[in-house]
Amino acid sequence: NMTNLNPEKFKENGYCIIRSVISNELRDIITQYALFDEMQDYRADKTQVLGAHSKYADPAMESMLLHLHSIMEANTGLTLHPTYSFYRVYRNGDELKAHIDRPSCEISASLCFNYSYNDNLGDFFIQSVFFLTNQLTSGRIIVNI
Repeated sequence: NMTNLNPEKFKENGYCIIRSVISNELRDIITQYALFDEMQDYRADKTQVLGAHSKYADPAMESMLLHLHSIMEANTGLTLHPTYSFYRVYRNGDELKAHIDRPSCEISASLCFNYSYNDNLGDFFIQSVFFLTNQLTSGRIIVNI
């Protein structure tokens, strides 16, 4: 959905929020995919969110990267080159501390695919690259520099 174009907000604030960027159906499919992947091919994060399932260059997330490319360009007003995808499944108590990303993250998109808020962050929270999570609800994307 490119109807809430934000290049002015992006230029002014260094980020923008794009609402309803994917359909509820796609959101639910990606959520279930990530949870199945966690069960079948668990990969514990050893550096940032210890023990959280995370993957670099997962085929579904690479597809999402390409799917969102034109939306990202329209909302930033920039010509962008997709560099990589990454996702992590957050569980109750997981926290990603403030950090500096590598140069290939010059422009990042964070998409909350889904969440369960049982027990205050509940059972899971699936997101690609992690920024400004207090403003994310499922199906929204935050684009930031």
